[in-house]
Amino acid sequence: MAMLQQQCLIGLSTRACERLNRLAECQKMLRSCVTTPEDDTKWSCLDESQPFARLNQRKRFWRKYGHAIALVPFVVVLFVLLRFFGNSTSSLFTVPIYVSLAWAAFVAIYSLTLIVRVLSIRCPRCGWRFGGGDQCGSCSFPRHSESVSV
Repeated sequence: MAMLQQQCLIGLSTRACERLNRLAECQKMLRSCVTTPEDDTKWSCLDESQPFARLNQRKRFWRKYGHAIALVPFVVVLFVLLRFFGNSTSSLFTVPIYVSLAWAAFVAIYSLTLIVRVLSIRCPRCGWRFGGGDQCGSCSFPRHSESVSV
């Protein structure tokens, strides 16, 4: 607030000073409106939050095995169809290929929703969106503890 008064003394117009004062008041009101649950203050990092820990565990699993879960059914169906029914001219054998490709699309969509859910987690300390960084952009609350290597 003292900085705003200093800027007003430097030569800003009274209208600009009023706008700066209103902006400062709005920022104070926004900060006071964001409430945090009392049990969340005991966490030292976001990984200690149970919902985020489960979501992060799922994200790690899908990041590690997602390609295999999506592509193995397609490869198996393709191998079986070419190996045992390679000379067939029936279009009925294309259905399993389309089903396995639909499965791969479902896996891709699910993994994208997991990524969006992880990116839209709210910080338990300040209530703003945490984002994809290692710290909250608003209050610098860490995502991982210092002792845990990611």
